[in-house]
Amino acid sequence: MEGSIKVSDTHHTKELLIKPGQNATLQKGGTFSIHEVQAKEYSTWAEGQFYFDDTELIEIMRELGRWYNVNIIFTSKEAMHYRMHFQSDRGDSLPQVLNLLNSMQKVNAKFENDKVIVGL
Repeated sequence: MEGSIKVSDTHHTKELLIKPGQNATLQKGGTFSIHEVQAKEYSTWAEGQFYFDDTELIEIMRELGRWYNVNIIFTSKEAMHYRMHFQSDRGDSLPQVLNLLNSMQKVNAKFENDKVIVGL
């Protein structure tokens, strides 16, 4: 969120200084590529939050499925690709998170038979 960090390849032959909002990837051939990122997306996990910004629902549900150890079933292909802004507390129960998601009135997600079923 603040400051900068020096990154290098495994042999420390190439170094790069990155700043908040940047992500570096070491490419084949030993060059770095720098990408602009939303720093909040990378820091909220440490604060105990789920944070998704303009993210496809399938990615949101994949993360929720891993966290709560449940399978996700989509009843609509259209719903899978719906882009959302969503934030919730990782300490909340799965029903609480689904209620929050449903309160946005864009999709309908319910927990049944150890699965989360998502549709429009």
